[in-house]
Amino acid sequence: MQNNNIKVLFLPAWYPNKTDSMAGLFVKYHALALLPYVQVAVLHIITVGTKQKNTVEYNYIEDDRLPTVIAYIQKQPNNFLDKFLYPFRYFLANYKGYKLIKQHFGQPNLHHVHILTRSGILALYKKITTGTPYLITEHWSRYLPQNRGSYTGGFRKWLTQRIVKNASAVTTVSKHLGKAMQSHSLNNTYYQISNVVDVNYFKPLSPKPVNAKPVFLHVSCFDEKPKNVKGILNATKTLVEKGFDFELRLIGDGKDHQMCVDYCNNLQLQNVVFTGLKTGNDLLKEYQTADAFVMFSRFENQPVVLLEAFACSLPVIATKVGGIPEIVQPDFGFLIDSEDEAALAQAMQQVIEGDTPFNKEAMRQHAVKNYSYAGVGQQFYDIYKNIVKQ
Repeated sequence: MQNNNIKVLFLPAWYPNKTDSMAGLFVKYHALALLPYVQVAVLHIITVGTKQKNTVEYNYIEDDRLPTVIAYIQKQPNNFLDKFLYPFRYFLANYKGYKLIKQHFGQPNLHHVHILTRSGILALYKKITTGTPYLITEHWSRYLPQNRGSYTGGFRKWLTQRIVKNASAVTTVSKHLGKAMQSHSLNNTYYQISNVVDVNYFKPLSPKPVNAKPVFLHVSCFDEKPKNVKGILNATKTLVEKGFDFELRLIGDGKDHQMCVDYCNNLQLQNVVFTGLKTGNDLLKEYQTADAFVMFSRFENQPVVLLEAFACSLPVIATKVGGIPEIVQPDFGFLIDSEDEAALAQAMQQVIEGDTPFNKEAMRQHAVKNYSYAGVGQQFYDIYKNIVKQ
């Protein structure tokens, strides 16, 4: 299945690195999904706010069979010199990082940009100077109407339009995101290709243990603006006041984590557990033993956590925003309106009372068919073959 004639260089704006091992993990999963089909390497440029021995430091690793160069650019807060020199350092990092990739990987004949805009500059330059084609995959929600303040600036919009226009194709993780991008005059041929879940790892327990009381699970980055964790806590308070006995487990960490903990304490909720960040088998166990997954987001693209839940045959309660309605079928869980805390409480109550017509086997099979490494890798490979052939 391996095609040694196609060498693809990923150019991601977000990617796991020494400062954040979870950043852009979904991009790495896309790269791993492609390994049976093509050769893949990664060049990631990241800014660090701490002083380094060298203002740009390069790290080459063979990461899960992915030749990877990560360039760390120093840009300390309130340091005028760092701010002034940053553009020069950024272009230097791209030049030297690309040179390192060529030494270890060879010359790429296709570039794959993940998350615009800056990460697409090198791809556009290489197309102009060498004719090397590139593909764009977008994950960022900044183009959505609910996130208007994130995509601003005349020059940024002009540059983004040029990068998108010159790409061979654009893929998005949800159709909703693709439509939002086109509403900003980011015109090209669009495809929808999902995020990846390791369905051989994320799978249900058989038999599944029965909890003494219903357990609801929420996994997120604790960014309150999109995730609305407070809304979940408010619905939990409503059900507690009605006398329902259940447990809510909140997994993850992030900038608003402590604020959510404080809010929970103010509500005097005794049935809520903040576990902090969990990965690996610890996270898997949470999916496998919970009774329902809860997501009360204000906006989303295609949340990987929902795909992981499906792979574990875990029903979901989620809001009808972004790409979520594209993936939550009627027998996979409940879809409710964003900000409707009463509807959230009602859906949770139905789970507690066992009034849940969910098809857990169908969830699992849907995940295997649509979100597995093999399925996603094949979809990208089909696009790659057409691009490289042009």
